[in-house]
Amino acid sequence: MSLQKDTSQIYNSRIIHTFIKFIENKYRHINIRTLLRTAGMESYQVYDENHWFTQGEVDRFYEVVKNMTGNDNIARKQEDMPPHRMQSALWGNMCSDLWARSRRMR
Repeated sequence: MSLQKDTSQIYNSRIIHTFIKFIENKYRHINIRTLLRTAGMESYQVYDENHWFTQGEVDRFYEVVKNMTGNDNIARKQEDMPPHRMQSALWGNMCSDLWARSRRMR
């Protein structure tokens, strides 16, 4: 039995875009183009509201964000953002999921 890589596109680009806005606000020294390039994402994908990312793409993005910010708990930090700044109801769930997944990977 072989394991297949999940290619289901389940995270809308607006979630990544919101994460980027958080990084631009709190970690101004980070070059977003470099972050996206390192994560294997293109800016047009992030700014296209009809684009969706796979779990693997979002996991890779989160790992790059943690490395570039030096903050292993950055998904927890974003939860401190006021609700009116959130663009998606899924945002909090995604960050909680990423934080939990990163804790299990240790």
